[in-house]
Amino acid sequence: MSNKLKVFYWADFEFSYSRHLVNRLEVCYPEFEFFVIEDILDILENKIDLSTFDMGFLQCTDVTKFSSNLDQIEEIGKKLDEFVDKGKKLVVTHDIIYRRTRNKVLQRMFNYEILNFSRQEKITYTKTNKCKNMRAFAKLPDVFD
Repeated sequence: MSNKLKVFYWADFEFSYSRHLVNRLEVCYPEFEFFVIEDILDILENKIDLSTFDMGFLQCTDVTKFSSNLDQIEEIGKKLDEFVDKGKKLVVTHDIIYRRTRNKVLQRMFNYEILNFSRQEKITYTKTNKCKNMRAFAKLPDVFD
């Protein structure tokens, strides 16, 4: 029996991208076992047993509602709320709790609702040591705006 912590991961982009990201995470964090959920509705249809997981990550790169059906949205929120109530961990990106997702359960769970964003003309980025050593970021300067 594995002592690894089980983590489910869902994102609103291509499954192959999610799989690639999870493969990288498994290399960096061998103490975790990751499982990619391809369709968030699988949680509703009991194709995914959340009770077998220790942690979940939900990532949105664009505002999403999980579903256009408001009942399904609420049921997904309730299942995730039950998951957290059992002492499990849930990490989400900002669009999960952004008001346009219409997911009131998750907004209440995180005690937060993002109503708008402030814009800045200039944001300064500084690469971390890990980024400095990654080929993907080699062409970027160490500090840039």
